Amino acid sequence: MGAIEGMKTLPFRVRKQFFDRIVAGTKTVEYRSDSPFWSSRARDAAVALFICGRRTHRRLITGVERVKTPAQLSPLDVDSASCLCFSLGQEVSEGKSLG
Repeated sequence: MGAIEGMKTLPFRVRKQFFDRIVAGTKTVEYRSDSPFWSSRARDAAVALFICGRRTHRRLITGVERVKTPAQLSPLDVDSASCLCFSLGQEVSEGKSLG
């Protein structure tokens, strides 16, 4: 797996409008419900794998924090009063060094 071998990868399924912004680097955070499902997966995750149809894109996870759910998020996307905010860093490719 190249440079990301051994790094815990966390998959996120996202819609095209968000995927395109993540790839462009203009969307630098990803929100998920503060649930046992996401909390357990967030621990020690180092790489976010974004999936949109057959397309994929990887970014480093530079931080995860529990925050009050922003008002602009749809209840269909995040259905709790608090959510996990994943901060996204540089793009990661399988052949790219992280050093």
